[in-house]
Amino acid sequence: MACAVWRNWRIILGVTVITLLLAALYAFLARPVYQTAVAILPPSASGVAHYNLVTQLMGETLPSGNDQDRKGQRGITPLTPQEAYRVFLRHLTSDALRQTFFSEVYLPAQGREISEGEREQLWLQLNRNMKVTLPSREGDAAQLSFEGTSPQTISKWANDYTQTAIVAAREELMGDLAAFVEVRLQSNKGQLTALRKVASETRANQIKRVEDALTIAESIGLENASASGNLIIDYKDETMYLRGAKALRAELERLKQRENDDPYIPELNNLLRVDALLSGIDLSAERLSVAIVDRAAGVPVSPVRPQKALILLLGLVLGLVISVLGVLLHAGIRRP
Repeated sequence: MACAVWRNWRIILGVTVITLLLAALYAFLARPVYQTAVAILPPSASGVAHYNLVTQLMGETLPSGNDQDRKGQRGITPLTPQEAYRVFLRHLTSDALRQTFFSEVYLPAQGREISEGEREQLWLQLNRNMKVTLPSREGDAAQLSFEGTSPQTISKWANDYTQTAIVAAREELMGDLAAFVEVRLQSNKGQLTALRKVASETRANQIKRVEDALTIAESIGLENASASGNLIIDYKDETMYLRGAKALRAELERLKQRENDDPYIPELNNLLRVDALLSGIDLSAERLSVAIVDRAAGVPVSPVRPQKALILLLGLVLGLVISVLGVLLHAGIRRP
């Protein structure tokens, strides 16, 4: 066998050189593929402080009562950094966000009309090129990696995709919070409207009672209340006429000239305080942090594929193996 190999060293060398040249041709002409990644950490406690402040303010707008009743009515609880981070990770890994990116960014970047068959292939290609690695332990960083042939493009895509997931998570959490605030605000405004309506109707009824009492007082010629009678404040309802026509006319004029019943509604001050408190809450999503970009995706310099040195080494080894096996097989067939 060794003699056969030695006799055919030129063939072995030739096949090895050809295989090595083919490997070099692929290594140097194949389009290089680059990779970049974004590392994302959970937010700090200060990142969710504003959200929790709003939940605290909403708790203060509840009617007074025991703590258990207030807790049952609150409807929304404080947010921890890990809870906010989980919402972000759900958006980062969601098919909905990936589909949106595919339709609005990935397909237009191809620069041509895409058929249905190509669309399916490009979707599979995107799923191969974009990978999300979730943290294995609480507090670890998640990673979004992107592969592609354009270093600048994949770097921008990775950073933009991460920011889109951050914005989506922020809007979800702050949207839920805003909905609770709006419900509480509308409920409070409804109470304000109801109390003012009741106060207006109460004043109208009071005017009617005073007019009836004035009619009685004038009919009996009672201009002033009797000095020997009860205090004026004790005369009401059926005995209101005993206040005397003069006092009744003054009260009637005051009731008819009143334009605002708010000072006469005892519950109003607390409701107005709640209305001002709820209306002044800042619900902008930028006040909430759901994740921290620990390392943004940079523009890669060296491609991850093809690995030229490895390909050349494999070409050399493959050429030697194929040529030697070919020589040995040929020598075995020719042996008597």
